[in-house]
Amino acid sequence: MPRQSPLRRVADRVVAEGLARRALRAGVFDRAYYELQTGREFADDRSAARHYFQHGERAGRAPNRLFEPAWYRRSAKVAESALNHFLGVGGMTGSVGPQFDTAAYATAAPESVTHPGRALGHYLEHAVDDSATYPRDGVAPTTWGRLRTALDERAAEFAAQRAAAAAAQALVPEIDWSAAAGKPRVAERTSILIPTFRDWRMTERAVADVLANSDGDIEVVVVDNGSPRSITSILTARFLADDRVRTIRLPINTNFAGGSNLALIESTGGTVVFLNNDTQVREGWLPPLLTALAEPDVIAAQPLLVYPDETIQSAGTVFSGEGSIPVHFLAGHPVEDAAGVDDITFDAITAAAMAIRADVAIAAHGFDPEYINGMEDVDLCLRLREYPGGHFVVRSESVVVHHESKTPGRMDRIEPNRLRFLDRWEGRLPGPQVEPWLGAGFEVQRFDEGKPLPVSGRHTMRTPVLARHPQLVDSGAGAGLPRLRWALKVSAPGGEGGSRWGDVAFAGDLAAGLRHWGQEVVIDRRPAHRRESSEHLDDVTLSLRGLAPAVTIPGATNIVWVISHPDDVELDELAGFDLRYAASPVWAESAAALLGQPVNPLLQATNPERFRPDGSRLDGLDVVFVGRTRQVNRPIVRDAIAAGADLAVFGNGWEDFIDPRYIRARHLPNDEVPAAYRGARIVLNDHWADMAQQGFLSNRLFDAAACGARIVSDPVPGLVDTFGSTVQTYSTVDELQQLLAERGPTEAERLALAKRIASDHSFVARARTLLADVLDQRGVEHRLR
Repeated sequence: MPRQSPLRRVADRVVAEGLARRALRAGVFDRAYYELQTGREFADDRSAARHYFQHGERAGRAPNRLFEPAWYRRSAKVAESALNHFLGVGGMTGSVGPQFDTAAYATAAPESVTHPGRALGHYLEHAVDDSATYPRDGVAPTTWGRLRTALDERAAEFAAQRAAAAAAQALVPEIDWSAAAGKPRVAERTSILIPTFRDWRMTERAVADVLANSDGDIEVVVVDNGSPRSITSILTARFLADDRVRTIRLPINTNFAGGSNLALIESTGGTVVFLNNDTQVREGWLPPLLTALAEPDVIAAQPLLVYPDETIQSAGTVFSGEGSIPVHFLAGHPVEDAAGVDDITFDAITAAAMAIRADVAIAAHGFDPEYINGMEDVDLCLRLREYPGGHFVVRSESVVVHHESKTPGRMDRIEPNRLRFLDRWEGRLPGPQVEPWLGAGFEVQRFDEGKPLPVSGRHTMRTPVLARHPQLVDSGAGAGLPRLRWALKVSAPGGEGGSRWGDVAFAGDLAAGLRHWGQEVVIDRRPAHRRESSEHLDDVTLSLRGLAPAVTIPGATNIVWVISHPDDVELDELAGFDLRYAASPVWAESAAALLGQPVNPLLQATNPERFRPDGSRLDGLDVVFVGRTRQVNRPIVRDAIAAGADLAVFGNGWEDFIDPRYIRARHLPNDEVPAAYRGARIVLNDHWADMAQQGFLSNRLFDAAACGARIVSDPVPGLVDTFGSTVQTYSTVDELQQLLAERGPTEAERLALAKRIASDHSFVARARTLLADVLDQRGVEHRLR
C-alpha cells in the first residue's frame, strides 16, 4: 500500500479548503454551533469549516443544528463524507436528520433546486424567526419558529454540558511530569495500574486475580474514570481490608491514557505494569516479566495474551508497512505457535498488559491523551524506541487472559485514533516486518488490505496472509516423512477449569506421540474448533470426539476419533470425514455397518514416559479413586464406601455426595496422578453407562495398568481381551468387598501387564497408526506399517 506523502497531506488540506468554501457558500455550516461541539474558537468561518472536513465529521460532529452526518450516511447509504455527498448529489433527496425532510421541502419549494445548499441551504436562508410558515404562497407550513426554539434549547443544553465537562476537567489533577520524575520509589515493588470505567465486576475479578497470583511486594492502583460513585464505592469496599490496593476516583472519563497516567504518577513501585481491567492474570505471570526487565536492553515486556478460548490474542506487535497500523502477532493462532516468541524482539507491544520501569514510562510522559482508547500504546512504544539501544519482548511463560474490548465505548474512536497515529508517524513506521512470522514457521505470501474506514475511506489495515511450505522430518523416528501440521480438537472449554479435563491430558499425550514421529501439533479447545487460521495452515484435523460434535476443515485431511460418549454421536456426523476411528471394536463394527463406510477400532492409550512402574509414590494410600463427580454419586465410589474401603478420593464436587473424610483433594495435578497409582494398594476405575455398554475402555485403565497398579473396575465388553485377568471386575457390593479383602494379582503379573501396555498401547503407537493412515490417504509412500 503506498504511503501517504507530505504532498498527499497538502492535497488533503487543499481539498478540505475547497469543501469549506463550498459549504459556506451553500449556507449549511454554522461556525458558532461547531465551536460549541469542539470546545474551541476559530479565527474565521473558513478555518472552522476546513477543520470540520479534516477532523470534525469523523469525530462525530455536525455542521449545523439540522444536519446529522451519521443519520445522513444511513439514509443515503454512503461511506464517504456525509456533507460532501450532500452538497454533490444528495441535496434534494437524502434525509439529513430527524428534524428536516429534504424531499418534502424540495416538493414544497421547487426553486430550492438551484440554491447552492439545495433544500437545506434554501430552508436555512429563507425561513424567518417571526413566521410560522415559509413566506411564499402555496408552500406548506414549516413550523420554523417552534423548530428554531427547540434547536436553540438543544444548543444551550449542549453548551451547558460543555461547561460542566470543563468544570469537571478542572478537577482532574494536572500531571507534573518533572515532579513525578523526582518522586522516590520502592525499587523492589511492582505497581499494577488498572483504569476502569463503569464496570466493577471485571475490575474486581482482575484485581482479585492479581492479588492471588502475584508474590512479593506489589501494589494495585485502580483509577475509576468518572463512573457512577457506586462503582468506586463497591471497589473500595471490596478491597478495603487489603492495604496493597488503592482506588482513586476521577470526576470525568479521562480514558485509558489519562487513567493510566494518573495511576503511574500515584504509584510507588520501581516497576509498573499497565493492565486492562478486562484481563485475568494466571499463576506465575509476573516473574518472567520482571526477569525480562532486568536485561538492560529491554524497554518493556508483555505476557502472552490469550482469549478465553485459549487462542492467542497478542504475542507482540508487528508492522505491515507505511500507511497501515500494526497488527497483533499470531492473533487467532493456537498457543503452540508462540513456542519461539521469546527469541523475537519487537518494535512495539500492547499496553493491555505491559511491564516497564517506572522511570522510563515517566521520562516519556506516559501515554498521549490525544488518543482515546486506541493506538496510545503503539505510539508510546515508538516514542520509547527513539531512545537508542532498546527493544520490546514477549515472555510466553507469563500468560494473561484478555476479554478484549469489554469496556463501554472502547471501539467508538477507531477512525480518529488510527488517522492521528498514521499522520503523526508518517514516514517513520517500521516494516513491513516478515521476520517474526518466519521465526514462527510461516511465510508471508502477501498483505491484504482491510475494509476502508467509514468516514475518510482510507485503508489503514494490511493483514499478512500466511502459508506453510511442505517440509520433511530431518531426524529421529520420522526422518524422511512429511512434517504435517496436526490440529487436535478437544471438547474441553477454555480456561483453567477446562485444563483439568481428561480430554486435555489425552490430547497432550497424543500430541507428544505425534511429535515423536516428527509431526507438528497444535491443540484447539471447544470454542476454537473453527478458528480462521486452521483452514489456511493445518494439514490434518483430528477431532477427539467426546462431548462436543466433531468438525471438518476445508482443505485438510479430516479425522474423527470417537473416544467417549458414543450415545451422543449421530452417525451422519461421521460421514464427512476422510478417516474414522472409535475406541471400541464393538461400536466401530456396528457404526461401520450402519454408515456404510469404514470405522476403524483404535483403543485409548497411555504415555509410558509418565505412567510407569518405577517412580515416586504418594504414601498413605490404600484404595484410590481419581475423578470428578459428573454431578452424580458415581456407583464405584458409593459401592466402595458401602464395602468399607479405606478410600481416598481426588476430584471436585464430591462434598455434596460423600463424607468429607474420604476426600483427599479437590484436584490432583496430572503430573502427580502416576504417583497416586503407584502408591495405592488398589485403584478404582469406572465408565459412563453408555461407554460400559458399548465397549469403550477408559483411559484410566491404560494409565493405571502402565503404572503396575492393581485395578478394580466395573465390567466392560473387551476388557479381558486387552488386559487379561489382571484387571479385576465386580458387579455387586459383596463382590467388591471380597475383592478388597483379597491379595489380588501378583506383582510379577502386574508388571508383565505394564510392560505389554507400554509396548502395545502407547500414544506413540497410536500416533504411528494415525500417521500411516493419513499418509496412505494423502498418497504418500512410507514404511510405517
